[in-house]
Amino acid sequence: WLLRLRADYRTGAGEITTIDLPDGSRMQMNSQTAVMLDFEHGRRAVRLIEGEAFFEVVHDTSHPFTVTGGYGTVRVTGTAFDVARDADADVVHLQSGRVMLTQDGAVSPPVVMMPGQTATVALARISFLPQDDGESRLAWREGWIELSAVPLRKALDEIGRHTDLSILTLPGAALETPVSGNFRIAEAEAAIDSVATAAGARIERLPGGVLFIH
Repeated sequence: WLLRLRADYRTGAGEITTIDLPDGSRMQMNSQTAVMLDFEHGRRAVRLIEGEAFFEVVHDTSHPFTVTGGYGTVRVTGTAFDVARDADADVVHLQSGRVMLTQDGAVSPPVVMMPGQTATVALARISFLPQDDGESRLAWREGWIELSAVPLRKALDEIGRHTDLSILTLPGAALETPVSGNFRIAEAEAAIDSVATAAGARIERLPGGVLFIH
């Protein structure tokens, strides 16, 4: 929470913002995202404190551009890519160009990504995810949430970030039931009802904006 207080830019629930960075690059921030910038003395560095951001980086081979998450660092000289910070890994999706991933504290050489690839940087290792639909992964940039056969628990995390609701769940079969759908971020609360109902879960609304789903 101390880092969040020191953030240079933050977004709230359902807020998506585009920032022009000092070097001419652009950063688009997803809901509930916080970042710190360091562009002093030729440095081009962003620390992703929480959330997700898409970067379009101005090419400069003399001054690499870095984004550091919770588990590693993305290093580029000019490209377009997305970084999401989750509880147990950073997820990087490369749209164009080339990036190098390094783990915090790792002695192994950087891992090179190619366009269309998605990788996770976790405490144990860097892993590539199966090839997926990049446009679906980046749908939030156009104000959409696109889900394709993901467990309800994961769908609730993704949709919930776009609301001020507190979502409480109990372990059960419904949370592992796959759900799909396309929903507007502006209608995120209705989307929660839709996916929970589709999975056969029960929703109880408690005072103070709390949803209990089981």
